[in-house]
Amino acid sequence: MRKSVLIVSIALGTCFVAILLAGGIFLATNMSSLEYSEGYYLAQKGHYKEAIEKFTSVISRDPHYVAAYSARADIYAELGEKDKAIEDYSKAIEFDRPPNSEDYANRGDAYGEMKLYQQAIDDYTKAIQLDSKYARAYNNRAVIYDILKQYKKAEEDASQCVTLDPHMDEGWAKLGNARTGLDLSDKALTAYNQAIKLAPDDERHYYNRSSYLIRNQLNHIIIALSLMKS
Repeated sequence: MRKSVLIVSIALGTCFVAILLAGGIFLATNMSSLEYSEGYYLAQKGHYKEAIEKFTSVISRDPHYVAAYSARADIYAELGEKDKAIEDYSKAIEFDRPPNSEDYANRGDAYGEMKLYQQAIDDYTKAIQLDSKYARAYNNRAVIYDILKQYKKAEEDASQCVTLDPHMDEGWAKLGNARTGLDLSDKALTAYNQAIKLAPDDERHYYNRSSYLIRNQLNHIIIALSLMKS
């Protein structure tokens, strides 16, 4: 009889401990979710320091809280702290299953701004492998290829970008830049015009088109002068 009572007591005690542990995990998870939401709200309001503190607290409680790493990385990127942003995006990529294409693309942006161009290309490529319809990843990889004067690759990526998202004005602008680099004059102008049509208040598109037109006119003048000399 005593043995049975002892077994029952041990079983009840084990259940009680399990309930306490489960309750603790549940409470910690809820606290993390609540604090993450508070951090997200603060970030949306531009209170970056306070938001970082919230996300850091979440990570301290739950070191595998992927969304907190991603959100904190976004703030670091916005503040120009690219090293910290890359570190947090890398943590998000490490812990997230399945991997998130956006974290790769965002880390690629940070690498690009640090002029670590091959790392940026690698991350955009990984993002595209995870999501073949990710227009922004194609657009941003086109930017890097354009910087590296790999205009054919830039044109291919920009073309794919506007195919996936015909309303992305930046994609059309990048397509114009790539085609300018390839001396595809008429096609470049068409792309610039489309960018302006989609975003008529964006002065960058007018600057790009003006630069193209000036360059094109200078080329005509040079040709005319060489013909006159001959």
